[in-house]
Amino acid sequence: DHTIEMTMSPSSPTLQSASQSAEVVAAGIYGTALANAWRGDDKGLNSILSADVQLDTPIWQVQGRDDYRQTLKEATEFLGRAQEAPPPTLLVLSAEKVGEGVAKVQWRLFVEWPSLWRSRVHIFGESEL
Repeated sequence: DHTIEMTMSPSSPTLQSASQSAEVVAAGIYGTALANAWRGDDKGLNSILSADVQLDTPIWQVQGRDDYRQTLKEATEFLGRAQEAPPPTLLVLSAEKVGEGVAKVQWRLFVEWPSLWRSRVHIFGESEL
């Protein structure tokens, strides 16, 4: 098992460990692609998602790449409704290998809730990829 700390920018993750597993590297690539997709550029995410991707969260249940992209687009549009609202920002905090072919990613999503008082919301989460 290797744990790495990473910071996500819209272009690439910065890895803090020289020895990382394929699972952790894949998690970093996915995190970068997802961070870019939240900013409106889903080319990277589209290139790494399989056609039969599944996502199951308390909020979303997604079946397939097109459904994933559409759900993410709708969420981005909802959270970016105010003209002055900054785009949602995803920050991957850490990733670690938890099993063969499985990485656990801890992340934080920053959004501005579309309301009159424009609250800044920080959502902490954990995903297994």
